[in-house]
Amino acid sequence: MSQLNYCWVEEGPRPQPRFIAKLRRVQLIFCICHSSSRGIRDYLEQGLVEFSRQNPDVIIYLKPEKHISPVFVAEYTNGDTISMSVHNRTNDEIVEAVEVLNTVQKYISGYRLQKYKYADYTSIIELRSTFKDLEPSEELPAPEYNDNKLSRSDIENIRQMFERQNVRKKKKK
Repeated sequence: MSQLNYCWVEEGPRPQPRFIAKLRRVQLIFCICHSSSRGIRDYLEQGLVEFSRQNPDVIIYLKPEKHISPVFVAEYTNGDTISMSVHNRTNDEIVEAVEVLNTVQKYISGYRLQKYKYADYTSIIELRSTFKDLEPSEELPAPEYNDNKLSRSDIENIRQMFERQNVRKKKKK
């Protein structure tokens, strides 16, 4: 069986080790009609569900395309990606390839990853802001501050001159 797929990560000015999954995403790129992708299509029918049950924190993307060589692309927590060609491989060979990507020796369990970039929050999703869900009346400035009026446009000036002329003509009659 596979070993645990976790590592320690230290982040921030006061690093605290967190226990997080190393393998984050797996992309399965394969041809929907060519025989070189037969093994990966068999793996999708037989082994993919078992892999996703064993690794619920790994996101799996399927990219069926036409006339392309089948490839596994694995993305890890520290940003590294590994691509592995599974051209003309059987279902059993693909199961082994997935295990290699999941427990690759470069990312040994317990390996400390030191990140030199710092973020205020470690999530992909940004922090909730109190200003995002305000009512428009609360968000807009108070009416006493809305007295900044724009200067009249040329069309408004011409319209006003035309109205004055009409008033003068009516007075003369």
